[in-house]
Amino acid sequence: MAIGSGLGAQLGIAAETTYGTYVAPSKFIEFTQESLALKKTTAQSAGIAAGRLLALSSRRVLTRREVEGSLDIEVANKGMGALVQALMGTSVTPVKQSTTTAYMQTHLLADTRGKSLTIQKGVPLTTGTVTAKSFVGCKVTSAEFACEVGGMLTW
Repeated sequence: MAIGSGLGAQLGIAAETTYGTYVAPSKFIEFTQESLALKKTTAQSAGIAAGRLLALSSRRVLTRREVEGSLDIEVANKGMGALVQALMGTSVTPVKQSTTTAYMQTHLLADTRGKSLTIQKGVPLTTGTVTAKSFVGCKVTSAEFACEVGGMLTW
């Protein structure tokens, strides 16, 4: 049973191999704030017919689905590769540094075409149940890094 407050929230991400195709999240990242929301745009037929007082619901179509919002996260020393790859446009494999347990990734700025994410937001209800809201085809369009003196590096 989950916590019935914001403390039970979660955010999972996975890189998509085909744009807009759901991939089950494999990484769950810590976040301090998020504002992801689905916006649907619909069109209603303006057709007129005898014997009808109202527009038919079957003539209403979904014309656009988009997700907008931002994530505020504290940069961690591991598990950030998928987000950085979506931002930078590169595909990088971590390289182990000689005999240490450290790994390094070097990201170069490249075209982000073909780099998209499935993001799954876990929203806790007061009953303790967490509902999953999945967003496909997500792109990282910008990032801002900041670090106050004596503070955490944030993205």
